[in-house]
Amino acid sequence: ALDSPDKQGATVELTIPSALGRYVAAIILVARGQTVDEALNGLWEECPQLRSRIVGESGQLYPFLILLQNGQRLTGDALASTLSTGDTLEVVFLAGGG
Repeated sequence: ALDSPDKQGATVELTIPSALGRYVAAIILVARGQTVDEALNGLWEECPQLRSRIVGESGQLYPFLILLQNGQRLTGDALASTLSTGDTLEVVFLAGGG
């Protein structure tokens, strides 16, 4: 039997910083999941070397990175945010100020 779309979650486009491009085949990837966390975990399975560059041992996004969903910055428990098919996720380095 085929898995139901609900079980697999939404299909989203995930963009990573170009500086991390050497760890993956493309900086724009397709991910699946019902939440941001599920989508990222799927990405780690395909690109395990990318995980340690985006999240720490606790599984939380590094403080020098922000996560955008459809262009809006995710705050609080960003990894629990629900995804819909067609959403875009973007991992962005925070700009240094001074």
